[in-house]
Amino acid sequence: MRKWIAYTNNRAVCLRWFFIFMSSCILMLNGCSSTDLPDGMTDGGKSISTSSACVKCHGSIENAAPPLSVSGAFDTSDVTVGAHQTHLQNGEIRKALSCDNCHIVPESSDQDGHMDESPAEITWGTLSVTENANPSWDRINERCSNVYCHGATLSGGTNKTPVWTVVDGSQVSCGTCHGNPPPSHPSQTQCNLCHSDTVNADGGINVDGNFHIDGIVQVDDTFEAVHPEGFDSPDKHGYAFYDDKESCKDCHGEKYTGGLSGISCDDCHNSQNWRTDCTFCHGGTDNSSGAPPAGVRDEDSTSMLAVGAHTIHLEDQGLSSGLCGLCHIKMDCSFCHIKPTSFKDEGHIDGLPGAEVHISSATGSKARYDSATGTCSAVGCHFGKTVSWKSPEDADPKSLNKTHDQDGFDSLLEQWFGGIGKK
Repeated sequence: MRKWIAYTNNRAVCLRWFFIFMSSCILMLNGCSSTDLPDGMTDGGKSISTSSACVKCHGSIENAAPPLSVSGAFDTSDVTVGAHQTHLQNGEIRKALSCDNCHIVPESSDQDGHMDESPAEITWGTLSVTENANPSWDRINERCSNVYCHGATLSGGTNKTPVWTVVDGSQVSCGTCHGNPPPSHPSQTQCNLCHSDTVNADGGINVDGNFHIDGIVQVDDTFEAVHPEGFDSPDKHGYAFYDDKESCKDCHGEKYTGGLSGISCDDCHNSQNWRTDCTFCHGGTDNSSGAPPAGVRDEDSTSMLAVGAHTIHLEDQGLSSGLCGLCHIKMDCSFCHIKPTSFKDEGHIDGLPGAEVHISSATGSKARYDSATGTCSAVGCHFGKTVSWKSPEDADPKSLNKTHDQDGFDSLLEQWFGGIGKK
């Protein structure tokens, strides 16, 4: 009695023997019929009811695949059971597979090869051998290998030889069958940008679409799929490049000469000298220096920081001779900025808002620019006045007449030369 109680406390054993008993009863009552059997499982997981001939020997009310196996096994740790139900029911990465992906589904119980010696033969179906995959089954180690469904033809992947009897979900995560992303891909992890039919925006697989692991790699054939709105402009590609030019390297290469996409920026823009011509991205409206207007976001008003007093600083005032030339010269961009020689110079197009201002010491050792208020202060050119960058008239020589007296020049000398010549 004690042994019996201990034995019955093992639920798995009880269930196994219960199904063995039930299947035996069914066999005794109905026998094995030679009538036509159903075609087997179909994509979508169509169930075969207990009235079908298949479940007289194996399977359950769910479908004709183990558990229960013909040997009476019920536990997934038994190789005759294993991951049958994982494959034959809808999951997180694919809808249910059909039995004929791994077995020949008989048309009748007495068909040659059916009900012969155990174990059941593995006969790989069309999906399993897609793209010339050469799958194999190792029953001793309970592993499948080189199966298309488990990434045999894809790059990357941490587990392409899954264990048949491990059904805890650890072998079906992204990155097991192929890299996440695959090594041959950009470092982009938003798969839906290129595979919108297969992957949802949240990163999950679009199981209902039934495209994942279907034998075909669906890739969106649209420019907009991987580029933001407005990026197809032939003149300049919107604002994404200015905000993050590094991400473009994923597809177009480290030097934007093609990379994985095979499309070089030079293919369209080489004639425009886009790598070195400042006016390709900004400037050129009032002069050819590259200084706004227009800004990289098409700013065109002097009330905008990106434009401001650029033009009045960079035009020839006609007063460059004599003492007047101390202030009234045609300035260069390097007076206020580190001037790049190429678009890819460090610090240029860095994604930070606004261009960095580095006022040259030639304009005064105490010269400062406040980006928060858009004002310059202690600049020798302005006689030490605080002037608004967004008010170009402050920089206009005509508005500085009142400073052209002795006090004004004394202030200028104080800013530039520390008071030399001051009375």
